[in-house]
Amino acid sequence: MDGATKAAVVLLAADRSKSIELLKLLNPDEVRSISQGAERLGPVDSRTLSSVVTNFEDAFNEGLKFLGTADEVRLLISEAIGGDTAAAAMAGAPQNLIYENPWPALDALPAEELRSYIVAQHPQVAAYILSRLNSERNAELLEQTDVELCADLMTRMLSIMDTPDAIVRAIEEVLATEFLKQNSNNAGQMHADLASVINRLDHARATDVMKRLHAFRPADAKVVQRLLFRFEDLAKLAPNALTTVVEYVPVEQMVIALAGSYPALQEAVLSVMSARTRRMAESEMKNGAAVTQKALLAARQTIVAKVLSLASSGAIELPADSPEGATS
Repeated sequence: MDGATKAAVVLLAADRSKSIELLKLLNPDEVRSISQGAERLGPVDSRTLSSVVTNFEDAFNEGLKFLGTADEVRLLISEAIGGDTAAAAMAGAPQNLIYENPWPALDALPAEELRSYIVAQHPQVAAYILSRLNSERNAELLEQTDVELCADLMTRMLSIMDTPDAIVRAIEEVLATEFLKQNSNNAGQMHADLASVINRLDHARATDVMKRLHAFRPADAKVVQRLLFRFEDLAKLAPNALTTVVEYVPVEQMVIALAGSYPALQEAVLSVMSARTRRMAESEMKNGAAVTQKALLAARQTIVAKVLSLASSGAIELPADSPEGATS
């Protein structure tokens, strides 16, 4: 079925009075097109009807990514129940959010991240976003885009003339929310939480997660990358930084954490201890009781948390190279 024939099926499936109202809103050419579609329709069974209606619902949902602004809602309420009643009903409702201009920040995004964001939008919205960027930036974004999608977006860009202010406002509010309104503290906590999870994953899984993050959210990946640290990375710390960490960790906990670790790591940690503390640690490691896996992991996670805490406070610096397991 073509679009006009599907439209005829949808009108038949809808409530009769609603279908009549919809037809009154269409222009003569649209009504003529649907009428011609109905001529091609033939008998419609339940499976066909279900398929067309499902297709319509999917297309409808896809096309409503941006629903408008709070101003439009207030206007609708005001027209429906009167200005005074609407004002009383909406007393205490949040007013318009003041947002920054999102376009400079959007234009400054890495090409991979911006391309991934744009292709995930409805094509008409994607075309509008592209229309606000310069030609050089568009070429950079579209050269790696699927050929058919690229042609579709460029064709849609030609049809974008004077976009209504309400639609522009709706798009800009969403862009501002997604790219500018993330509270820096919350964003920082989000990155820290994600890094904390990745730090606990095995090497292969952590590598896969970081590869995906670098591919789809490169800016966030760089932030998370700086927060990645595994217990084995202690050996990569500068001697003064490792000394600071050892001073903050009880020797008993460090002994548990070092159990089963490779000799080079053990020697790196032991080498920054005082002579007396080193003798105690070596004695415990040699004669101490067997360490359970649960205790081992808990001790290592506690030490990693301490390292990250010291790094965030500026007391130490993490190694400049990629933490083990973060990338391939």
